[in-house]
Amino acid sequence: MPDDHSTPERPPTVRFLAALEVKRNAAIGLVSGVALAVVVFAVFVFPGPTRAEPIYYVGLAFVVAVTAGGLIAVSLTVRSAIKLSRELADEDGISETR
Repeated sequence: MPDDHSTPERPPTVRFLAALEVKRNAAIGLVSGVALAVVVFAVFVFPGPTRAEPIYYVGLAFVVAVTAGGLIAVSLTVRSAIKLSRELADEDGISETR
């Protein structure tokens, strides 16, 4: 039976992801990607007849949603990492010289 004092409450990876707000950033990325895909689909498919089958455009909309969502999520996570590193540097008294 493991000792309660030797095991951390949460694994370090989970704490790291929580500090970078990965779950929030992924949700924002997903919603933004889907919204962009809907706009692209509405602009290029709904106005008139298309040359290809509409199912191809649904596939394209999926690719746009996943790609845009991933880019947004990664960008927000990088921003969170930079913000967190600056906060930690300020706490440690490390000053940047520019």
